[in-house]
Parts: sequence; C-alpha cells; structure tokens
Amino acid sequence: MNASLSPWPQLRQAADKARLASLHEQAIHLYTQALEQPAIPWEAVAAISLARAESRSRLGHFSTLDAELSHLAQHARTQSDPAVAADALALLAAGLRPAGNLQRCRTLAEEAVLAASTAQQPRLDVLAQAVLGLIQIEQGDGAAARRCLAQAQARLAGDDLPGLLRTLNLQGIIALR
Repeated sequence: MNASLSPWPQLRQAADKARLASLHEQAIHLYTQALEQPAIPWEAVAAISLARAESRSRLGHFSTLDAELSHLAQHARTQSDPAVAADALALLAAGLRPAGNLQRCRTLAEEAVLAASTAQQPRLDVLAQAVLGLIQIEQGDGAAARRCLAQAQARLAGDDLPGLLRTLNLQGIIALR
C-alpha cells in the first residue's frame, strides 16, 4: 500500500493537535490508530511513538510508558538509529522519575547520553545531559549534576530553545540545592 493512501498522516496530525490541547487520552487513541496503519516509514513510527509517550507520561501511565519506550529504544538499536534510541531513553528516564526508582532512571539517562553521543546531534546531547543532571540532583550528587550542566551548555546550539530551557531549569535547580 502506498504511504500517501494510508490515513496515518492525518491521524498523526489530529493526534498532535489533541496532544497540544492537552487532550492526552484522545491523542493516545489517535497515535495508536496511526501506528496500526500499514506501510508507515520508520521515521514516522519513531516520531509517533515518541509523541504518544509524551501523552502517556503526562497521564502517569508509567508501566505502559516503560514498555513502549523500552521497545522503541531496542527497535531503534536494531535499526541502527542512535538518535531515536537517545530520544526514547531520555524521555523514558524523565517520564519514570515521578514513579521513583531513581537508580533505574539514572541508568536509562546514562544510556541516553551514550546514544546521543553516538548520534552526534547536539540537541540530543543537551536533552540527555539535562535529564541525567536532574536525576543526579535528586540522588544528591550535585557535583555530577554540575558536570552534566557544563556538558549540556557546551553542546547547546543557538537555535535550541528547548535545550536552553532545559539547561536553565537544571542550572536553577542546582543553584537551589
């Protein structure tokens, strides 16, 4: 089936709108429908899965988030796609923080840092380092968090507004400790 004839792009667009409107249950439903369509390119599967995970995280669906992002990270490794693996692992580490088990979150964030380094994408390096730094602060390891902040700031690109916000957030939390 030709991908242009498949309804997954329309489902994804509707799901993105629902997610941005904080209608996360609806977004999850639409993303799931999109993922069930045939002939979806890997890049779209990854992007849709990551977007769905953001909604799952917002709703506190920790076990499903864990299963889906762990699967996505593993699949990304088999696809030789360290960028998707880094994104999935960082999102998983950040998403599971409220559920506890900070040691597992730290391990996932460290894996995200390694995958981001392999991907050689500064945006992912900043994301992974910021997530790792937040977890290290929660574990009382301020020195390690400051190293993560320094590494994230060194990799920060001028047009990476989300990365800038992440580093400023981490910097503020470090300053408060």
